[in-house]
Amino acid sequence: MANEPLFFTDAKATKLSHNLDFKNVPAGAAGRYRFPFGGKLYPVVDVFKDGKPDALYIDFTGSGDFSRAQRFPWKLQVSESKHDKRPPGYSVVVAAPCPIGGTTPVTLDFARFFVQPRQPGWTRGSQIDGVTYDSSISYSPDYVLEGSAVLKGKSYHVVLSDPMAFGIFGAQTGTSDFPDPALLIDRDGDGIFQFPSEWFNARKPFNIAGTTYELVDWQGDGSHARIVESKHHVAEIPIPRLYRRGSILPAFTRTDEKGIPVHFPADFKGKVVLLILWDPTWPDDNGQVLDDVDAYRKHHGDRFDCLTVCSSYSGSPDMGRARQAAKKLGMTWNLVADGIGAPLLHRLGAEGASGYLVDGDTGKVLSRGWWSGNELEM
Repeated sequence: MANEPLFFTDAKATKLSHNLDFKNVPAGAAGRYRFPFGGKLYPVVDVFKDGKPDALYIDFTGSGDFSRAQRFPWKLQVSESKHDKRPPGYSVVVAAPCPIGGTTPVTLDFARFFVQPRQPGWTRGSQIDGVTYDSSISYSPDYVLEGSAVLKGKSYHVVLSDPMAFGIFGAQTGTSDFPDPALLIDRDGDGIFQFPSEWFNARKPFNIAGTTYELVDWQGDGSHARIVESKHHVAEIPIPRLYRRGSILPAFTRTDEKGIPVHFPADFKGKVVLLILWDPTWPDDNGQVLDDVDAYRKHHGDRFDCLTVCSSYSGSPDMGRARQAAKKLGMTWNLVADGIGAPLLHRLGAEGASGYLVDGDTGKVLSRGWWSGNELEM
């Protein structure tokens, strides 16, 4: 494993040398890195034992002398889907080397997982069903800062997020590959921060109820910030409705791959329907789809049916590829194209749910979200 020169936060790889000047390195070291947090770089050694990930050693003194480093053992993570053929991942929770929000200790989630290569030069891993995967390490924040803001006399639940775990709110990254800190405002008071209507770039103006605001007076640890009215004007993002258990989904008609109109829920009277909101360009969702296939095969004769709404539009190359992918995955039920811009998927809150379990007689939502194979047992 000594040929893995990668250590990165969730979006972009940072290639670092293995020839770092570290001392008293533990036996079995497979990689040497430094990770940035709170404006500092901390030396890290990734240790393998018997050919498997064993532990991360982190030197929080920053000296590179691992005689005083802390050991964080990797924990095995197994996918809930029996169809996920990727190797199991590993994770460990690490106490952050500096506080966030003034004095509050926080933690970081470190993970070793297997992903399809997205950038040239990444370390190549094993072939699984003809797909090459990388073995990669990432870390992400296990913290947000919560508070409230009163805007035009109305109180809102507000969260400030450090999505790339830089440990410094407002830090300039110098690249568009790293997203800026996110300001989350629960505009409709439902306790859910829906993307993108309730997620804002903390560096840019945003519109709430017709007034444009911006975040000012940042502190690096996030302990203080103010929301003030802006001199600029931006458009307000409409809030799409999220349908919860007991809600009635809107009726719709879409055309299937044979050109036949499918009316939902009118065509599914007397059935329980799994309505799947599917973006075929995300191969990582395919294990979930295979769980749906298992449920369909087992329960189709018990008044259970499926309908997939695809983000592509009829006649597009993406839709043709979607049909091929659906056939390969064993999706023998109807696949309908949403149309340009995926208006129905946006209306149904596809960003916050992969699908709905629906009563075909009434259109009432029985459940919403992601399901493993066990959860779909009826």
